[in-house]
Amino acid sequence: MTLALFKNSVNSFEEALLNAAYHKADLSKKPDSIITFNVKKRKVDTYKNSVIRNMNVIKSKVWNLAALATVESNKPHILTLFNMVNDLERAYNDYDVKEMIILVDDIKKVLNNLQDIPRTKEINITTPDLHSDIKEEVDADIKEISKCYQSGCYRSCVIICGRIMETVLHRKYYEVTGNDALEKSPGIGLGKLIAKLTEKNVTFDPGLTQQIHLINQVRIFSVHKKQEPFYPTRMQANAIILFTLDSVKKLF
Repeated sequence: MTLALFKNSVNSFEEALLNAAYHKADLSKKPDSIITFNVKKRKVDTYKNSVIRNMNVIKSKVWNLAALATVESNKPHILTLFNMVNDLERAYNDYDVKEMIILVDDIKKVLNNLQDIPRTKEINITTPDLHSDIKEEVDADIKEISKCYQSGCYRSCVIICGRIMETVLHRKYYEVTGNDALEKSPGIGLGKLIAKLTEKNVTFDPGLTQQIHLINQVRIFSVHKKQEPFYPTRMQANAIILFTLDSVKKLF
């Protein structure tokens, strides 16, 4: 059902975009809130409102598709969708109708590759097989995530996921170089850790770097003070947990 609803929103967004383009609607100008008797203008404003409404739905509901990551074959498609929706939002903010139409067509193709599943309220968290130096620490974090998730503390889940990624990447760096990055570069970010590992000829699957980047992005929004506080939903927390565990397994 989640997948079907998202597809409907994407189709509605595409239809509104095509109508807006056909009528040469200027999306940079907001629809007029005052009722007008000009039929053409009313039509254009209807298309504009539809574009705005469905874009908001796509941005907020794409995270609900994270639940589909329980199917292994869905994972790369979900990551691709997250990136595509980010690109779509940038094109939307630039009022680039042509680019939005192209992106929507690509999004529809990816959606057709997804396998739908019934929604569940529980998440299965399996502890990865790790080196003894970090296993106890990561096990403790995973148990904490499970408690937080069951209690509805989704922001805490995301923050701990970021901590797990830092722990395993530091361990990976130590295994490759024999040096502790925390001693020489305390507070080093996940992106710089990956860059350092790449310099040491450690090869990362493109999908893995995207997953780590996504985990880090959501963690940053959850930790740092913003003008508008960010509170991850259950589905967002679900996605970050699944991608964190998958990333850890791929690293070791």
